[in-house]
Amino acid sequence: MTSSLATFFVLFAAATELASPPAPDRTIEIIITGPESDRGKMEETIRALVGNDPDMRWTTKESIPAEDSPSAPPPERGQRIWIDVAHPVQIRVDLPGCTSRGAKNTRTVERPENDEAGLVERETVAQIVKAAVQGLRGDPMPALANCSVSRARENLALAAAAAAAAAAPSASASAAPSAPVPAPAPGAGRRRAGAVWLGMGGGVGWGYVPAGKLEWEKRPEVPAQTGMAGLLHLLPELGFMWSDDFAIAVQARIEFIRQQRATYLDPNTGELVQANFFTGTPDSTAYAGLLRAIWYHDLSKSGKLRLSLSGDIGGGVVRFPVAPVLVLTGTADGGAQVDPLNSIVMTDTRPMGVFLFGGSVGLLWHLTRQLAVALDGRVLSGLPASGVVFEGQVSAQAALGSIRPPR
Repeated sequence: MTSSLATFFVLFAAATELASPPAPDRTIEIIITGPESDRGKMEETIRALVGNDPDMRWTTKESIPAEDSPSAPPPERGQRIWIDVAHPVQIRVDLPGCTSRGAKNTRTVERPENDEAGLVERETVAQIVKAAVQGLRGDPMPALANCSVSRARENLALAAAAAAAAAAPSASASAAPSAPVPAPAPGAGRRRAGAVWLGMGGGVGWGYVPAGKLEWEKRPEVPAQTGMAGLLHLLPELGFMWSDDFAIAVQARIEFIRQQRATYLDPNTGELVQANFFTGTPDSTAYAGLLRAIWYHDLSKSGKLRLSLSGDIGGGVVRFPVAPVLVLTGTADGGAQVDPLNSIVMTDTRPMGVFLFGGSVGLLWHLTRQLAVALDGRVLSGLPASGVVFEGQVSAQAALGSIRPPR
């Protein structure tokens, strides 16, 4: 009798175990696809928020396999969350819904232009994944937890505000919490593609012209000259940013020349007088116009300090002043007189141009997105009147028109 009862209870227990449904599988597989560096950063951010639960499996892939994509039927046991970081402008998250168990949902989070500013986006994805994990396990969920991208960003802002309040207990309790400000992307503080700018600058030049006749008096031929190209020059400019790293501009070059007149000692009166053998005056200015193609390269992480390289081509004249000088000749009575044919009565010039070409290298410092200061060194040459001039110049630039911040 006892043996029969024991056998009965053993058979009853076995039948009960077979009839009972299997315990639900709490395994959740998180699959991250995309480039290796992006996968690693995304996994690190999510693990920091959801923890290293033994019921969670982590899988990384270079790309989503066609035979096992997020749209494929779910596995018989467990759940899967897919995170695709391969797309250049957005992060895609495929996960079971937070509101109805087993329903598929897709969330997209826009990516920044550069990875340095991507921490906020990765933390947003981590908030979404955490909410999905809580929903799949049936854990009690905070009132603010769901799979909404906007709600995930609100959670980040509140967490940042709470951390700021804890770090600064002396701050006013009535101050409203503010959203975290991510680090600015490169280029946020400078003018961007589509911007138009106006500039005004000035500089000085020094160079060389070969021997030749003067422009005004023409008759005296002078040797090769090395010296200043005028007293100074002004550089008004209008430019357009074709892209973030390339611009075109038109620039005027207005050169000023200081005039002087030769003096001599009058042999009859003994007084110092100015030479006045010719009527009119030499040129005291020189004008040129240049079309510029300018390339930029960032020298600082913020993008505010940039290297600039340009190719310049145009027309006009660069003038090199020739100081006045008097040539004396002897007279029959043993005296001396001024030779007007070989004397340079007033400051004359040797020209370079009218076809001008050259290039520059310089620095561009953006004080704001609208205001910048440029420092350039340039070399220009000319034809058919040959010569070369080396210029140093500084200019202030103000951007107008389409001034677009980074995406």
